[in-house]
Amino acid sequence: MPKKTSISSKNVTASAPAMPVIKLEAAEFTGATVALPVLGQMIVDLQHNQHHSTAHTKNRGEVAGSTKKPWRQKGTGRARVGTKRTPLWRGGGRVFGPTSARNYQHKINSNLLILGLRTALAQKAAAGGIILVDKSYAGEAKTKSALKFLQGSLDPKSNLIVTSEKDPALELALRNLPYITLRTAEQINLLDVVSHRQVILLSNAQKILMERLSK
Repeated sequence: MPKKTSISSKNVTASAPAMPVIKLEAAEFTGATVALPVLGQMIVDLQHNQHHSTAHTKNRGEVAGSTKKPWRQKGTGRARVGTKRTPLWRGGGRVFGPTSARNYQHKINSNLLILGLRTALAQKAAAGGIILVDKSYAGEAKTKSALKFLQGSLDPKSNLIVTSEKDPALELALRNLPYITLRTAEQINLLDVVSHRQVILLSNAQKILMERLSK
C-alpha cells in the first residue's frame, strides 16, 4: 500500500494519493550509458542550443542617415568625414557590436542523446525521483481538477509530467503552475530530466519511452 504523503504549495495542499503510484528502479533503464563528464558536456551543449541570439547592433550600413558628405574634404580646417553614419559620431553605426547572426548551436550525435537520456533516467530512478501513475487524465481543463488527479504524487518544487501523447485538457490545466512541466514521451530530453526534481510517467508513457530508448 503506497505511503501517504503531504504536499503543500501556494496553490494546493494534498494528502493521500488519489491512485497507487509506483517508484521505478534504476534497473528499468538498463543498457549502455555515458560517463558523467560526457553527460555534463551534453547538458551544457543542450543549454547552448536553447540560446537564441537576440542582441543586435547596426553597423554604419544599417543605421538611418544620409550618405552625403557633410562638408568638403579640404579647406575647412575641420576633420575629414565621409558620412554622418560614421561610428565616430553620435547616432552612427556600431563597430564590432553583437549581431543576431551569431550561432550558439552545438551539434550532438543523436545516438549519444539517447544514451545520455537513459543515463539521466537511471540516475534519477536510483535517487527515487521517477514514479509511475498507471492512469490517463480524463478530467476537465481546470487546475483544480488536474491537481486532484495528481494529489499525493507531486513534488512541491519541481515536476516533469510525461504523457504518452499530447493532452490539450491537461496542458491547459497545468500551464499556470510554475513547478510543473508537461512533456510527451517523444519530446523529453536529457535537459528535461536533470532540471526537474521528480519525473511522473502517466499511463503508457513508460512503454513509449522504453521503445524510444531501445532504438
